[in-house]
This record gives sequence, C-alpha cells and structure tokens, in this order.
Amino acid sequence: MEIPSIIVTALVLGATAGIKGIAEQSVKDAYIALTHLIKTKYQGQINLELLEKSPDSISRQEVLREDVISSGADKDKEILIAVASLLDILTISKTSPSFPEGVSLEDVQALNIKIKDIVSEGGGIAIRHAKVKGDIQIESVVSGKKKQKKRRI
Repeated sequence: MEIPSIIVTALVLGATAGIKGIAEQSVKDAYIALTHLIKTKYQGQINLELLEKSPDSISRQEVLREDVISSGADKDKEILIAVASLLDILTISKTSPSFPEGVSLEDVQALNIKIKDIVSEGGGIAIRHAKVKGDIQIESVVSGKKKQKKRRI
C-alpha cells in the first residue's frame, strides 16, 4: 500500500472509531493529534471535515488521498510519525472498528493476489485502495489469541 493510502486509512479508522463512539481514549488522542497536525500544517489544502462526516465514502477517501499527495503531506515526517502512532494504537486497541476478522479487500485492482491459510480470532488482513501489478502472496496468517480448550479432569 502506498503512503497516501496509508494516511487515508489511518484517518478513516480514527474517524470511524470516533463516530461509532467505540474508541478508547488513546485512539481518540492519537486521532486528534494527527488531525490537529494536518489542520495546522495544511490548512486549506486538506479537507478532513468531509471525511469525518462520512468516513466510509470511497469518493471522499479518494479526494482526501489526492489532497494528501498535492499538499505533500505524504512526505511530511511529522505526519508519518503521527499516522504510525495512530495505527499502532489502533492495532492494539480492542475497540478498533475496522480491522477484519480474516481477510478484507476493498477497492482493489490487481493482476494477482494469493491469500492462503488464514486463522483469525480478531485481526487479520485488510487491503484497501490498492493497485497491484504483479503478485502479492500472503501465506499462512495466524492472528489474535487462540482460545485454549479447558480440560475436564
């Protein structure tokens, strides 16, 4: 996934968690920090309000992606650090709204994608807004905690 798409994905996940009211405080804080940074550094160049109203809108995500590229925010180290922080927190958050159980593909154009043996109890693989030319192979993926069977004695 390219950097502008990663930035948009982080913003979508943060906005979605906020709208659904399921975000932990750490997720809210990281999302607010990222959006504040974007609004401060790229005022008038990146419009987050439309995305925040409807984060699932593909067209709004694409406009945001274009804004990120045209403003140069995808090359801004402070933005990238804030994005990484938000994604890290979302990854460990139990309330993350959009991490898939198993595999989630959305708006993917590909020549080849091969996904194999996936076992998931929370978490998995999400590919969004990807244009792939050539093979992407994801082999054995195990995600989340395995439930241990209770032994009867």
